[in-house]
Amino acid sequence: MLILDSEPAITIAIAHADFVGGSARELSFRQGDEIILYRQLSEHWWEGQLSSDPTGTRGLIPALYVSNKAVLMQQHLEKQQQQHQNLVFFIAFESYGIY
Repeated sequence: MLILDSEPAITIAIAHADFVGGSARELSFRQGDEIILYRQLSEHWWEGQLSSDPTGTRGLIPALYVSNKAVLMQQHLEKQQQQHQNLVFFIAFESYGIY
């Protein structure tokens, strides 16, 4: 019988650098990997697993190597909106001959 782990994920993170675990407890991953973070163990470590790992192997994840995916997406969206606003502002000035 398959029992699914019903523990909710705290967050989804993206690895922004490769990490090679220094012990069997530390999870190795590559830049760009999506990681499920279950709980923060300390300021420096999370417990998590690779979202692509079909076995669901959990390990320690160094906090400095990952960023919250939702935060990254929000920052990207805000940057795009600012670029759009700058373009609209520039076009408006061009249209009225204001330099």
